[in-house]
Parts: sequence; structure tokens; C-alpha cells
Amino acid sequence: MIDKNNEIFKRVCGDGFEPSPSQLEIFNFVKYGIGNGSIESRAGSGKSKTIELSTYFIPSSKKVLILAYNVHIANNLKQKLKPLSNVVVYTYHSLGYRLLTSTLNKEIKVDENKYIRYINTHISELLGNFDDFSNAEKGRYIKNLEKLLDYSRYNLMQSEKEIAKMAVKYGVKTFSNECEVVRKLMKWGCENTDCVDYTDMIWLPYEKGIVTANYFKFDYLFIDEAQDSSLAQQHLIDFCMKRNSRFFLFGDSFQMINAWAGSDEDAFKTFNKRANVKKFVLNISYRCPKTIAEKAREIVPDFEAYSNAIEGSINYNVSLSEIKPGDMVLCRLTAPLVKLYLNLIDKNVPVYIKGVEIGKEFINSINSFQTDDLDKVKLSLKENLVKTWEDVAELYQTDLKSVVGESDVVTIYDEILTLDLLSEGVNDKNELINKIKTLFIDKPKNISSEDKNFVHLSTVHRAKGLENDNVFILCPSLMPNKLAKKDWEIISEKNLVYVAWTRAKKTLNFISEKEFPPDKSYSGTDVLYKELNAIRENVKEQIYET
Repeated sequence: MIDKNNEIFKRVCGDGFEPSPSQLEIFNFVKYGIGNGSIESRAGSGKSKTIELSTYFIPSSKKVLILAYNVHIANNLKQKLKPLSNVVVYTYHSLGYRLLTSTLNKEIKVDENKYIRYINTHISELLGNFDDFSNAEKGRYIKNLEKLLDYSRYNLMQSEKEIAKMAVKYGVKTFSNECEVVRKLMKWGCENTDCVDYTDMIWLPYEKGIVTANYFKFDYLFIDEAQDSSLAQQHLIDFCMKRNSRFFLFGDSFQMINAWAGSDEDAFKTFNKRANVKKFVLNISYRCPKTIAEKAREIVPDFEAYSNAIEGSINYNVSLSEIKPGDMVLCRLTAPLVKLYLNLIDKNVPVYIKGVEIGKEFINSINSFQTDDLDKVKLSLKENLVKTWEDVAELYQTDLKSVVGESDVVTIYDEILTLDLLSEGVNDKNELINKIKTLFIDKPKNISSEDKNFVHLSTVHRAKGLENDNVFILCPSLMPNKLAKKDWEIISEKNLVYVAWTRAKKTLNFISEKEFPPDKSYSGTDVLYKELNAIRENVKEQIYET
């Protein structure tokens, strides 16, 4: 039996490492057990270390695949597992890409704009009356295509009827032939594989019916962040399994926050229904201090701090002046982060916003309106908000006030607030796009994620997997979103709070809303309804004038 005095721990980790009883149970199951494992891994519970050490208890004659949540985790594991020639580490995307290049026997270019470029150059044949649309309708139509194209590929949809179900599930109100066009785009994407976008990487192996070569078949599979896997990602796992393969799922049901982006909210349950799955729990956090662990138990009852953890502190009504370079600031929405960014820049504080994808989404949205006039872009975005709001109310056959909190409506409204902030002092669309590119990045050049020279700003969604000594919560009243109504939205919002709190290694700080209040419209349904109604009336007036 493996115990805490095992030589592997001393050789790999040094004499100071002492595995928890749960870790020892998992190591013994990997080495001596039969069947598969499902490990609920709480925030900071040593999940990556458990995966890393588990591989040392597998015979070197057995092939091992680790599917890491992101590139950062994958690179760390690759570095640490260099001595083990039988272990391969991929992300879902890198695995899918290798399956495609190997099977299709050609080099494939990665182009994240593959579909949007095709849409823009073939829009007339995709939709004959596109020129009859207003700027707002053009932008909304293209955005609907982008959303449904991603959702349909994540969920392995095949027909227009299935794509229409995706539209209902994710609240995408179609107003033309979007489902038909998305099916055409998927057919085109499957036939044109000289380049792929990131979603293609996990969808095309299934869509093209790839038969996996023996090189990609593994005896043991370790799946990171299993709770957030999409149906397409689950099928990638199946591609790599033999008849007698063993899999070990690592994830935290309370960190399921990406259902809005196409992940399968039942992924963990689906995996656990497979044959011969034994369940484990890693509930001791080696990251969080005792005070923060106690607060986390408000959401996750079994969350525990390591016995030797520091006391740490939780501070309320904290001033902005207490934020220092090296600290992390998290917020539920983007607009408050942009406002804080501009505030700190004015004070010569080095700062950046994590999320190059957010910037790309803003740029795609701006470009979708097909006008260079910045005022017309703003008006079109407001038209888009109003039309979406009205369509969602129609979809649910209810009044406008009842749907002010729908995710699509709130997302566009946050985009409008962000655009207003970003466009201050900006003269045209291209200048705005360049400004966005400088704001939203993964990290400044030549610095590490732990760099002490910058304040790190991030939405909570983008901060998953990260940690920091001092974490500040901006506009804490925005979490959980009081306007969430669907069951999966309510669960995700509660989980977001847990994710935000458990990034902290020393202090958790809630910034004073007296000093930095969220936009008043987020204080409740009545106020947001009043604000959206004012935008609606303003849009009607401007359209009438033009």
C-alpha cells in the first residue's frame, strides 16, 4: 500500500510533502484499483499535484493521457512530467488539432476568424435580402450566426431543427434564416479544413467521423475540469479510449460556470453514470486561508483549509487606494473593470485587463454593424439591445419588464456601458478598435502571471484557475446576478461567487461601493427596466429623426 512515506513523494516533491488521506486513497486506487475514478476537487485542493503524482504509480508500459484545462496548466504538467516518456499532456484543442492533422495528413492553419470572414464575404448568397436590413439588424443577424454556430458545434447538432433547439436553450431570438445558414456554415466548415478555428478543433473529429489511430489510444486518461466539458469535448475523450482504458475525472461541481458558453451542465453527472466509477473528494484547500475557507463554506459545505494554513483576512468596504501592483481585481461584468482601468491609468498605476477574447468580441461586434461612423455604431448597438429585449419578451410571451435580466439583454447592455467608457476621447471606429486591442490582453509582454508590477483586472469567468495573494472584489453586489432566472443561470451565478472568493491566498477584499458604485441600473429590476426603457425611447427618437 502507498503511504505518506512513499519514496516517490520524496523524490518528486521533496521530504516536505505530506499527502492528505484523500490523496493517498486516490493514489492507491490508481495503482491497485479496478475501474474509473471521479474526484470532486475543491478550489486549491492540489488537483494538479494529485494528477501529476498519480502518473508515477502507473507502469511505464502503459500509455497515459492528461487533458489539461488550459495551456498554462498543460505546460506546467509537461515540464514536471518530462521524466515520464509514457505520459502525454494535451488541452482539448491541441488534442483535437493533432487528431485532425494526423488523420487528414496535412498541415492545418489556425484562423480564429475563419467563419466570420466567410460570412462577411458571402453574406449576399447566404441571405439574399441582407442589404434590406438596418445596421442594427445586420449586426444582430451576424451575432446570431456566430453564437448559434458555436453552440451547435459544442453540442454536436446536425439539423436545422436541432440548431433551433439551441437557439431556444440559449435565448438566441432568430428573426430570419439563421438556423438554415448555420447548418450551411457547418457543412462548409467541415468541407474546408485547410484552416480551423478553436471550436473546429474539438468539433471536426466527431463531424468527420475520425477513426483514431493506435497512437491516440491510451490506457489511462486524466481529465481536468470535467464539470465544464462540452458534448464535443466528451466525444474527444471517447476517441482516445480503448476497451479496457481507465479514466479519472477531476472537477468541482461548484465551479461549473461556463454553461452560457456551451459547456454541458450535466457533464459530471453523465460521466459518473458510466460503469465502474468510484467517487472521491479532495476538499482540503492548500490555497485559501482559514478565514476565507470558512466563508467559502457558505456555498460549499465540505470546503476546508489545510491545518497549517494561515489565518488570512477578509476586509469589507476597502478603498481603491489599497489596490497595489501585483494585486488581482475581479468583477462580474466588464464595464466596471474598464472604468477602474481608466481610473488607475489616470493615477499612473500600471494595469491590464485579462481577456484578449473579450477584446476580439467587442471588435467583431463593432465591425458587424458595417459602418465607420462611431455614433452610428453606438446607435446600432442600442437598436440591437432594444430589438433583442423585445424579441426575448415575445419568445417567452411576457412583458418587457419580466425579461430585463435575461443574459442576452444584460450582455448587450454591459457592452453599451463599456463602449461608452472606451469611446471617450476617441474620434473614429479604427481608433476605438486600436484602443480595445491595447486594453484587453492575456498579459503584458514579457511578464509572468505573478508579476508584481501590474494590477491584474479580470472578470470572474476569466480568473478561473488563477490565484493571487490579495484579491479585490469590485462591485460585490453584482454577484450573484439578482436578475438570473433559469435554473442553470442561478446555479452558475452562485458558483461564480465561490470561484471569486477562492482565488485569494492571503486576503479577500470587498471594494467599497460608496467609493466605486456599480451602475445604478444593476440595483434591481425596476431601475434596469427604467434605464432600458429610456434607451428604447431614445432609439425610436433617433431613428425617426433620420
